[in-house]
This record gives sequence, C-alpha cells and structure tokens, in this order.
Amino acid sequence: MRDFVKAAALAASLVIAGAVLLSVFFPHPFPWWPWWGWLALCLIAEGLIIYTSVTDLDTAATVVAGIFREDEQVLEAQQRAQRLTFRA
Repeated sequence: MRDFVKAAALAASLVIAGAVLLSVFFPHPFPWWPWWGWLALCLIAEGLIIYTSVTDLDTAATVVAGIFREDEQVLEAQQRAQRLTFRA
C-alpha cells in the first residue's frame, strides 16, 4: 500500500515540478502559447493521476489487501505482547 501511495505522490510531484520549471524556463514554446498553458497541462495531468488512482481496480484491491495485512500484523503483535505480559 505504501509503495502505491509513494508512486502516486512521486508522479504528482514530478508533474508539478515539471510545470513550474517549464513555466519559468520555457514559458512560450509556441508564439500562440498562453502564459497559463503549463498550468492547464499540469491540472489535466494531476486530474488523470487522481482518476487512474481511483478507478484502477487491481491497485485498489492491492491497497485494501495491504491494509488488512497491516491490521492483522498489528493485531498479532498486540496478542504477542499480551501473552508476554500475562506470563510475567
């Protein structure tokens, strides 16, 4: 689960950084290009990242399985700790 979140955050960060860098160093790649062009492309890309993150069923299943796995590990650790304190 954390890998998926890290990958999505990295993709979003790279899109934002790319838009900022392009806006500063290459603001008008074409004569007709508006000043807000890179911002518009960044918003579209961020929207697509969010859309694919929400609608990808395989990834959603993996994330939910990871959450359950983490909860199970926490529960097992708590049970072990209770057994150890009960023996002492």
